[in-house]
Amino acid sequence: MSPIDKAQASQRRPRRRSGFTLIEVLITTLLFAIAAQGLVTIVVNTLTAIDSVKKDANQDSEQRFVMRQLMQISDEEALEEGGDIQLPSGETIEWRAEHEPTDVVDLHKVTFELRSSESFEDEALTLYLLRPWLSESIDRESLLDKKEAELDRREFRAR
Repeated sequence: MSPIDKAQASQRRPRRRSGFTLIEVLITTLLFAIAAQGLVTIVVNTLTAIDSVKKDANQDSEQRFVMRQLMQISDEEALEEGGDIQLPSGETIEWRAEHEPTDVVDLHKVTFELRSSESFEDEALTLYLLRPWLSESIDRESLLDKKEAELDRREFRAR
């Protein structure tokens, strides 16, 4: 090979360069951005879920506190008047109640209406409570007489 041929051959051969091409860098950057977005989404969703669980737990504990306070009422006048309950967080819950007797002696259907400005939404809560102090003595005797008569009829049929 002549020196001219050698020179032409060396020019045809691509020179080796160290480093990455522009397209390789762009593709790598794109893949990194997609992975980073996925990780950020996971972190944000996790933090939101943790905050939601804490808020629900706090709300549940406040509702249990209110229920305990309402269960301690042992006076018909206080029950009918309603009132306010101060939560440990400083918030005030306004409540009122309505009660009506059932067919079971001393069992009453009590509906509590709770109003709050902050922690949980206004709600109505209906409970069936065994509260002898809410029963009128005449109503109690009437219900007991009916139940005794019903038991006598059942015993008579069973014989």
